[in-house]
Amino acid sequence: MIDPEVYRVLVYGVLVAWLTPIFYVCLAIIGSILHKKKQISCGKRTPELLIFQIPTIGNVKIVNKIMNTIKEHDLPTKVQTWVIIEEANKHKEEYDADKVVVVPKGFECEALYKGRALEYARQERLKLVEQGELSLNYVVAQSDDDATLSQGFMKECCTIDADIMIGFISPRLDKVGLMCKILDYERCVSAVVPDLFFTNINAPIYSHGEGLCISSRVDRAVNYKVSEVNPNLKKGIKLIASEDLFYTHKTSGMGFNSYCSREPIYVLPPMNIRDAIIQRNRWLWGHINAIKHGFLFKRNAIRVVLYELLGLITYPLAMIGIPLSLFGFFRFTPELQLLTTFTLFLWLGLRFYSITYIKGWKDGLYGMLFSYFTVTLSFFVRIYGLLKGDSKEFKVIQKEKLT
Repeated sequence: MIDPEVYRVLVYGVLVAWLTPIFYVCLAIIGSILHKKKQISCGKRTPELLIFQIPTIGNVKIVNKIMNTIKEHDLPTKVQTWVIIEEANKHKEEYDADKVVVVPKGFECEALYKGRALEYARQERLKLVEQGELSLNYVVAQSDDDATLSQGFMKECCTIDADIMIGFISPRLDKVGLMCKILDYERCVSAVVPDLFFTNINAPIYSHGEGLCISSRVDRAVNYKVSEVNPNLKKGIKLIASEDLFYTHKTSGMGFNSYCSREPIYVLPPMNIRDAIIQRNRWLWGHINAIKHGFLFKRNAIRVVLYELLGLITYPLAMIGIPLSLFGFFRFTPELQLLTTFTLFLWLGLRFYSITYIKGWKDGLYGMLFSYFTVTLSFFVRIYGLLKGDSKEFKVIQKEKLT
């Protein structure tokens, strides 16, 4: 016989889990309103130069394809393309970019890998400003070497005076297998639900390096020093992953404004489920280590933890509630039964809208029909990552030529 208190907690937990779609829909609706207001409140800018940069360990063909696409965009501002590579890269002369920034082997900072490369490029811009070779009136747009910024996003980089800006991730789902497609539908939902709301109130949850725009104010004032956020940082601890999360949160924590655009960033997802798991685990442990080592301001860390826990806790409760309800373990009142049925369709409708807005109605319908499988797969990938532990390295996944 189950303890009455345990029974009561379980039933209320299931009820709360089944009602959370109301919360998520409210976030999406208010986020859309905030997006429109933020466009106006940020004001306008007319930079003299937009620097578009990609940090890469190689991938010459992919990078050149992206660079050429960017150069074809019809923009109101002159664009200068930068590729950031390591000194060991043997393809220095092959990049179709205006400037190839080579990170010296001996360059030291408080970040490794991609964060280290971005910090070196940032310092190079500061030198150019000091030497009078770069005007203060510039913006920086950056992407990874598997992502392409849309013309719409880059136009907003040139016109909306936000300190830091992220776009809507639009996975190129025609290039990947079923499992990776299903996992990346979650990125569409994330863009519409937490990103629109929290980023546009200057309290971001997530960020992504696939599409980021940084004002010259931020570029000159915000660096990749984690010790500035946590002065008590243990010696030898460096930023390894989630450098974009760190940078965005550090920027907002310093009082700069953030803006979530609804313009797309076209991203090539992992090619197979193995790489998808590697990618998700890198994100997961990047977030965990950012919180564990104090890379985020406390209020930012609390916000990320609470939002992450909301999903991790409500998912199993919601799923457990289905068989318990079917087998008569508990019964809600007719009113609550009607309400929870409504929130089920509300949840499915939100997922359909989110995916449809970014990928079109066919993917929206497909994503909605596979919703339970999608969130289940995402949940167990996360649990697997927690059980597997931190790899303590930045694992690079397979890239495919963008066509």
